[in-house]
Amino acid sequence: MGSDDVSLVYTDDDYESYSNIFDNAKTDITDADRDRLIDALKTLNQGSDPAEAVDAEQVIRYFVVHNFVLNFDSYTGTMIHNYYLYEEDGVLSMIPWDYNLAFGGFQGAQDATALVNYPIDTPVSGGSVCQRGIYRALPPVLRAVPGDLL
Repeated sequence: MGSDDVSLVYTDDDYESYSNIFDNAKTDITDADRDRLIDALKTLNQGSDPAEAVDAEQVIRYFVVHNFVLNFDSYTGTMIHNYYLYEEDGVLSMIPWDYNLAFGGFQGAQDATALVNYPIDTPVSGGSVCQRGIYRALPPVLRAVPGDLL
């Protein structure tokens, strides 16, 4: 299973604790960028209002589509990878990436019936929702989002 940093779980304020994120950044990052990301993860995981650290509308859309196409080779899968994390002003978003194994392609042992009937209330394979920082924030966020987004 992926490490806490790619699961978007706050560990501590040490940059090395998030090396999988920082070492794989697609842009040049500064210490201020690192600090904003760590602060966002801290708010997401420990804050009273996780919506302050997450672009709720974007993340909800990401997961609705993501789970609809059964993309288990991703943040929701056992490897917890294949997503881009975007941070702007301390607010996190997830950008879809690498959907070549969507529509159940990553779960080769299951048949089509099992995939069609895959429960939407079990959005992760391997581990639990509580082990994914962004998912932990969604229940309170969902209550604050207008119904037309769902």
